[in-house]
Amino acid sequence: MVKQNFNFTDLLEKRKNEAQQWLAKKILEDCYLLTPVDTGALRNTPEVRPDGSVIRYTVPYADYVYQGTTGPPKYKPLHYQSPTAVDHWFQKAYMYHGEEWVKGVGSIISRGKVS
Repeated sequence: MVKQNFNFTDLLEKRKNEAQQWLAKKILEDCYLLTPVDTGALRNTPEVRPDGSVIRYTVPYADYVYQGTTGPPKYKPLHYQSPTAVDHWFQKAYMYHGEEWVKGVGSIISRGKVS
């Protein structure tokens, strides 16, 4: 009798972690030019959770800029200096690159690398 034990749990966990890290890096790359810039603090200081599961823009005005307004008290629409900058930059990046993100994650999970 020949007996083989296969434990894919460790392999899948490793590939999931690699895929999460790859995705966070790719999202940051694809959001970079879409993120508004004035002083550069917003565009250049996003924080990524060590496991890659959360990307946060932590400057105090990040939420207002993301919504496309000046914030309180008047909430006026923003006009960005950079011609590539938009509000809701993550959603725009997803519209442009979402299919690539899904394929990349799938490739890492199934083969361990992006093809």
